Amino acid sequence: MSWTCPRCQQPVFFAEKVSSLGKNWHPFCLKCEHCHSVLSPGGHAEHNGRPYCHKPCYGALFGPRGVNIGGVGSYLYKPPIPTPASTTHLSPSSFSPPRPRTGLPQGKKSPPHMKTFTGETSLCPGCEEPVYFAETVMSLGRNWHRPCLRCQRCRKTLTAGSHAEV
Repeated sequence: MSWTCPRCQQPVFFAEKVSSLGKNWHPFCLKCEHCHSVLSPGGHAEHNGRPYCHKPCYGALFGPRGVNIGGVGSYLYKPPIPTPASTTHLSPSSFSPPRPRTGLPQGKKSPPHMKTFTGETSLCPGCEEPVYFAETVMSLGRNWHRPCLRCQRCRKTLTAGSHAEV
């Protein structure tokens, strides 16, 4: 049994289907209509039957306007600038030589032997300290301390699943 992908109009087979918006898609065809980044099923917004990133695309295009209204009004959306492939020239001189390793930076604590309850090391990407099970907030595929999960632009504390990676 197969379905037709709403984006590419090609058959979608059961083993590869991603269901979203009441339709079955190829995994790489479920993209934001505005910025074309690949979306996860259920992890996006919908407008007129089309998928959009929660932030910044959906919020900037269809969200409320004004200062301090949902945090959207203060963000000015800049669409991605397409770069022609012909202007990018890579040569061996384009790359810098590898820097020698000097060990851990001073002041950083990262004991490799420290284990969590499950036996695996898990360091918070925000503070690089161990994250224990009782204090874990899972976001962007990593374990964080709740206070360390912050917007890189405005430093506001975020909740898991209520933000987008750009």
